[in-house]
Amino acid sequence: MDVAKKILILSILCMSMTYYLEIETPLTQSVLSWKKRGHYFKYKEHSIYFLKQTNDSPKTKSSLVLLHGFPSFSYDWAKLLKNLENYDKFEDIITFDFIGYGLSDKPRNHLYSIFEQANITDALIKHLKLKNVHILAHDYGDTVAQELLARWNKNEVTDWNLQSVCLSNGGIFPETNFPRPTQKLLRLPYLGSFLSKLMFYGAFRRGFSEVFGPKTQPTEEEFQDYWSAIRQQAGEAISYRLLHYISERQENKERWTNALVSSKVPLHVIYGPADPVNPRGFIEFYKNTVPNSEVTVLRDHISHYPQVEDVEAFSEAFKNFLNSQ
Repeated sequence: MDVAKKILILSILCMSMTYYLEIETPLTQSVLSWKKRGHYFKYKEHSIYFLKQTNDSPKTKSSLVLLHGFPSFSYDWAKLLKNLENYDKFEDIITFDFIGYGLSDKPRNHLYSIFEQANITDALIKHLKLKNVHILAHDYGDTVAQELLARWNKNEVTDWNLQSVCLSNGGIFPETNFPRPTQKLLRLPYLGSFLSKLMFYGAFRRGFSEVFGPKTQPTEEEFQDYWSAIRQQAGEAISYRLLHYISERQENKERWTNALVSSKVPLHVIYGPADPVNPRGFIEFYKNTVPNSEVTVLRDHISHYPQVEDVEAFSEAFKNFLNSQ
């Protein structure tokens, strides 16, 4: 093949990639309904999606803030929200999409940081005028919760009170966290940017299915729900940028581990033990490192998304934690 033909083929591939990135996959009906239930607020120049579920007869003035994981979005909590619909412990339950995720803005040339996501969480809490806040987090959201806890321990949080923190299946410790092969590839200089742009539904579906248990796989419709949200504003093209949090976890290991060890609020972890990202060695490491916290271990076949895979057991564990305070 001569040089001219190679250039032509490469040009066609580049034009096809550009065209693909400019055309969003339509939201599925489920995600579109989810979007209509929520609202947006401005963080600097960026629009951040949030959903607020209000209880008409709460017994307390507390609020629950839910923090989602990578690469998904606030929809991770849809089943739990329904389960907690009439739970009178909270006046409000709020979930939202971090910048770069789901239905929120996804700026292309942006340094995505756990510290900024914590700032956005703080800004949303203040925007909604919440006062007494419990945090329930998963995966990526665990690290954001650790940063918020570090600030609370150092009296750096103003205008609202942190009441408790419950984490689930996240990279709380770099020592017990094992990123997936796709994540490792996407973090490679130059190659990560290129591969992100080549991401397609089949590759996403295969990789995402690996972090669910064999008995608790999402339905085809649920896979499409997540993919349609990722595809908004060509979100798959910034996947490599979102993974900056893996480096941040290592760089801030001492700060975020100490946040748990020195916690001034009740702590708990709900754990799916079939998790390939955070395998079983995590349990012993966590108990030895954070003896002031309890751990609920779910059934053996529950994996990385326990709030989706076994919402009843997850919800019961969370309620038991709250009731023990």
